[in-house]
This record gives sequence, C-alpha cells and structure tokens, in this order.
Amino acid sequence: MLVFGAGRGLGFDAPAALGRGGAVRGALLGCWMLLWLLAAGEARSAPIVLGSGERYELAGSLEVLEDPSGALGVAEVEAAARRGGFRPLRGAFKRGYSRSAFWLRFSVVRTAGFPRRSWLRLSPACLEHIDLYVRRPGAGRVELGCAAPTWRRPMLHPEPVAPLELPQDEPVEIYLRLRGTTSIGLVGSIHTPEDFALATGRHLFFQSLYIGIATLLFLLALMVRLVAGVRYFGWFALFILSIVLSLLVVQGMAVYVAPAFSERYMPLLAHLVPGAAMGAFILFVHSLFQGELSVPEQRALRLFLLLSLLSMAAYPLGVRQLAPAFLYGFLVSLPLLFALMVRLVRRSPSKALVVLMSSVLSLPGYLLFFLQQLGYVSSSAESLEGLQLSTIAHLGLLFPLLLFFMRGRQRLLVESSAETGRLSTGIARETKAALRETNERLLLSLRHLRHLRRQSDGLNQFLLRVSHDYRAPLAVIRGALELQEKLLERAGRPFPAEFTIMRRAADRLEGVIERSAERVLRPEGGRRLPPGGAGLQELLEGAARGFGALWPEREFRVEVALRGRRAAGRTELFEHALYNLLDNARKYSELGTPVLLTGCIREEMGCISVENEAAASPGDELEGLFEQYRRGPNAVGHDGAGLGLWMVREDVGRLEGRVRMFRLQGNRIAVEISVPLIRGAGDL
Repeated sequence: MLVFGAGRGLGFDAPAALGRGGAVRGALLGCWMLLWLLAAGEARSAPIVLGSGERYELAGSLEVLEDPSGALGVAEVEAAARRGGFRPLRGAFKRGYSRSAFWLRFSVVRTAGFPRRSWLRLSPACLEHIDLYVRRPGAGRVELGCAAPTWRRPMLHPEPVAPLELPQDEPVEIYLRLRGTTSIGLVGSIHTPEDFALATGRHLFFQSLYIGIATLLFLLALMVRLVAGVRYFGWFALFILSIVLSLLVVQGMAVYVAPAFSERYMPLLAHLVPGAAMGAFILFVHSLFQGELSVPEQRALRLFLLLSLLSMAAYPLGVRQLAPAFLYGFLVSLPLLFALMVRLVRRSPSKALVVLMSSVLSLPGYLLFFLQQLGYVSSSAESLEGLQLSTIAHLGLLFPLLLFFMRGRQRLLVESSAETGRLSTGIARETKAALRETNERLLLSLRHLRHLRRQSDGLNQFLLRVSHDYRAPLAVIRGALELQEKLLERAGRPFPAEFTIMRRAADRLEGVIERSAERVLRPEGGRRLPPGGAGLQELLEGAARGFGALWPEREFRVEVALRGRRAAGRTELFEHALYNLLDNARKYSELGTPVLLTGCIREEMGCISVENEAAASPGDELEGLFEQYRRGPNAVGHDGAGLGLWMVREDVGRLEGRVRMFRLQGNRIAVEISVPLIRGAGDL
C-alpha cells in the first residue's frame, strides 16, 4: 500500500485513479502544441505527450541549465528559459561530480488516454538535493533529495518520487533543481498509479531478496571465520558487508531502516562504502595468497589499499573534489587486479582460479558503477539492480568455491572425478539414445524419399508418354489445316478465322507438350533468355478473341491501354503463361461471369492481371497453388494435374518477371504477372 506524507502532494494526496474527461480530437491537440512551441520563441526539446501507455521516460525531453553559484531561484530560471538559456539533452542527464547546481526542465501534455493523477519517479536515490517545481497554480516546491527530512517528502519511498496532477491537453512546465556532493545525474519517468505500484512492489521485492541473500552470505562467511579460524573468510565477510551497504545506500533502502540516520549520513556513506569495498577486497586477496606474492605484487596491493583509504578519508577531511581522481584510480586498479589474478594462476592455480572465475562475472558491473559515478553513464534503478545481480553472482559463486578449496585439494579432485564419471555415463547414455532415434528418423526419411522418387519417375514417364502420343494427332491436324489452306489459296478463297484459331490452339498445345518433355529430360532450366519483343496489347486481344471463339458461352473482356508496349524475352513464353491463366480462369469461373484482362505500367514493368469470379473458394494458401502438383480445394471435379500455375511461374521466371495471386472480394480472384518491357518501345 502506498502512503503519502501530509500536505505535500502537488494538488492531491492519495494514489491517483484513472483520469476523467472526454476525448479530445488529435488535430486540436496538435494545433495547441504547435502554437505553444511557437510562442516559446527558442529551440527546445519536444514535450512529453502522455497517451495510452503505462510509463513514459524523461530521457530525450530534458533541457539543462548550469548554475555555478547555486543561487538562482525558479523565477530567474524561468527568465533564463525565455532567453534560451537551457540546452537540450539527447538522453538522460549525467554530469558526475560538480560544485554547480543544475536545473532541468521538461514539458508534459496529458491526453484523454492517460490518468489525471500520475507519479514522477527519479533516480539516483543518493543525491542530496532534488527540488521539484511544477509551474501551475497551487503547486509549490517539493523536496525529494535524500537530505530532505522524511516528513517533508511526498512519500516514504527509497527513490525520489512525487505525485502529479496534470490538466488535459495543456502543456505543463516542470523544473528540477539538482545539487549535491555525490555524483550528479538524473533518470526519470512518469507512471500511471497502477504501473507505479507494480514498479514499487517489484523494486522492494528485489531489494528485500538482495538483502536476504547478502545477509545470509555475510553470516555464513563470518561463521566460518569464527568457527574454522580461516582469516581470509573474515575479510571476505567484510567485503560482502561493504558491497551490500554501498548498493543499499545508492538504492535508497536506508530510508526504511533508519530514516533520520539516512537523511543525515547517506551522503557520507555514499562516499565511504566504495573505498571500503575496494579495501576489503584487497585485504581478502592479500590474505588468500599470503606467502605466494612477490615483493612487487605486495607493493601493488598496498598501493591499492592506500588509494581506497584516501578515498574514504576525502569526504570527512573536506577534500571531496578529489573523489573523481580516486574513482579513476579504482578504474585503473580493477584491470590491474585482474591481471594479477592471471599471473597467480601459474603459481597457485586452485586459489587464483577461484577468485578469477568469480571476478569475471562482476568486473563489468563494477566498471559500470564507477562510470556512472564519474558521469559517463546514466544511473537508473534498473541498471543498479543489474549491478546488484552481478555482485550476488560474484559473491554467491566465490563463497562455495572458497569452501571447496578449504576442504582440501585431494578430496575435491576425488569428488570431481566421480562426478565427471557420472556425467560421462549419463551423456553417453543420452547420446546413444539420441543416435538411435536419429538413425530411425533417417531410415524413415530414406523410405519416404524412395517413395517420392518412384512417384516422380512415374509422373515423368506419364508426361513423356502423353507427349509422344499427342504428337501424331497434332501432326495430322496441322497437315490437314495446311492442306486446306493450300486448297483455299488455289481456289482464291480466304482462310476462315475458325481455322486460324484451330491452328493457334494446335501450336499452343504442341508448345506445352514440347516444354513438358524438355522439363522432364532437362529440369535444371533457369538460363537467362535473350530479349525479344511481344506487343502486349496485340497478345491480350488475340488471346481473348481465341478463347472467345473456342468457348462462346464465356465472355473474355480486355480493358488495357498498352498499345506500343512490348515485352522483353521470348514471345512464346508470355503466350504460354497467358494461355494457362485464361484456361484456369475459364475452368474455375462461375457460369455467366466474365473473365477480365487488365493491364498497366508499374515500376517500368508491364503488369497483366486476369480476374475471374471463382465458383468455389480456392482456400487461404493462395501462394501455395503455384507449387508443382498442388491443387486448390475448388479443383474437385475438374480435370488437371496441378501444373498450370506452376508452368506460369516458370515461364514468368524465365522472362525475369514476377507472378502473384490475391483475393479481391469474396471469391473473386486475380492473378497478376509482371514482365520487363523494352525501353523506348512506345508510350501509354
């Protein structure tokens, strides 16, 4: 449950419910924001528009003004904003250690989809002074920093949080003043009440779990030190305590343990605990490898220890401006310590590997923490939680490894050998079972492939037989037509149009047979065809007339304007593809409905579309109908082998074109082929 401080909210003091109010048109909101930006008179970041989301980040919408004297008030800052004194920030604000105060500004516009009451959540929690100013009537200064008394804060929370009550569709200016002795930076977000409650619950659960695990490790290490008398476990316990304290201070959890103590001493702890953690780790390493370190290595560890002590003494002695220098020293010492562990692996493999393996997990996390303190990386609650996970992984791995090392090398080797034998037996058993299963699957696949091969061979033989059997009747038909043509030519009579149509149909059928036989005997195909030239308008009109003569009960309508446009490639390929499309449309069309041929020029390609009203639905997988031997559910009761659309795709592919099928409305289907055109072959 969320509990508010008395009388310190920005217009309300209970968890915000969903906002009320009617919907406002987007155009009105856009005009309002545009007028507001134009009236501002200076370049600035875009306002945060609160819509239907649960959470909105401040990064990318912040502007910053540095106040070296720290004496500017909100009225002077507003005047500086009107003069263009603020500088837009690309992301979150990160400055590091500085004596200056910093003013951040951002604008918020709430739409009807976002609750009227919301929450502002900021990070980090260890910054002393964070003052919030919401520039609307009735809202005053709100203190959110860790140095502010807990009774003045809007809510007893580990992070700087404040409630917001925003009007609908009106931009609201919000100012934040930052100042402190620790690293200065800010990451923030605006949450709905529900999302804020979830984020707070998750944060508290994670911190509680972290405290519990770290406390358990600390007590276990301290118990081993007291019972077994192993010295390095004592330094390890101190290292755990310093790490946990430093991260809990940074995350603001001390406000729950001792509120009065946290508001007075949290800045001091924030300065002390990083150096304490580094010093404890140096003492732990020195104790672990005592008697095995060379003189230069011992001097290097003493130098690192002196650096940690100086960093701890900098704040009490009033020289906190040296904190960045000590942090840079820590950054240098981390890889040096890592290099030292690598060197010690040769002399003491068991001990050095214990520390080295555990440190590999946590080194990136510690580097990130120091970079955040120096202002190179923004510090958010999520990134600090990642660092806590890194430290828990480090400590949780290091502790049992130290225990195993303490039990003795011989016993560890025996147990490792036994475990390796058991694992090898299990792996061998699993591998054998997997190989057996894989072998069975391969045998089934081979049987299936043989079956498919037999089916393919049978189909190929069938196509060759059909090609062979059709050649003789076609030769008789062509001979009869040629003889009839010569007799009519001698008699001075014209050749009838019906005979021309019959010859064209015979030529196309012969072409289909030849191409089928060619694919069976030489299936690789795919060669690049030389450019030819076929008039699209003439081909479409001729095909429509031919089909209309063969099937007078069908209507074939041409609605194109492609005269003068010529397709590149072999004409017979285009004719063959068009023939198959028209034959499919005729075969599967509803009786009494026309077959429509349309055409246009798109992206320098000639696009021809054949549309028809299907008697039954061809299903949902339209693109799959272009596969070989694939027939749709509406093909029941119609002759065919599932090769027509496949041959269309092959022909169009040889023309370096494209083909696609799509549904227009209901059962109306369109198949569109796009073929390259010869440049300069005419205009529309």
